[in-house]
Amino acid sequence: IELRLTPWRTILVPFRSDDSARQFTAGLSLEDFILSCDDPRLRVAACVGAPACPRATTDVRADATRLASAVKPGDLLHVSGCAKGCAHPRTATLTLTGHDGRYDLIRDGAPWDTPQQTGLSPADLARGLTKGQAA
Repeated sequence: IELRLTPWRTILVPFRSDDSARQFTAGLSLEDFILSCDDPRLRVAACVGAPACPRATTDVRADATRLASAVKPGDLLHVSGCAKGCAHPRTATLTLTGHDGRYDLIRDGAPWDTPQQTGLSPADLARGLTKGQAA
């Protein structure tokens, strides 16, 4: 099987037929792979976070995955382990910047911008996004 890696952290697997592609993807876990263009995880940009990054104090990847389904279509949630914003160094609809195990919320901004809310726990964020209030 040929694998092509893209700059967007995507693995492209070319097949000669739709049947071959369906047969291959049937054995993949939907939790581990994005196989649909409407998967809510495509509305999220996230860095590696703790413990992989020494600057991060939050489990960014797990938090981003938990929050993805609450992000509205057309919006982008950027979850960053610190103010550097490595995964998405520009503005997003909602940006969460981690520090001391919690997050600051920036609306229509970047991780280094002034937050509208500070010290939010992942549970606070989940409740706020689910209610459509973004915390």
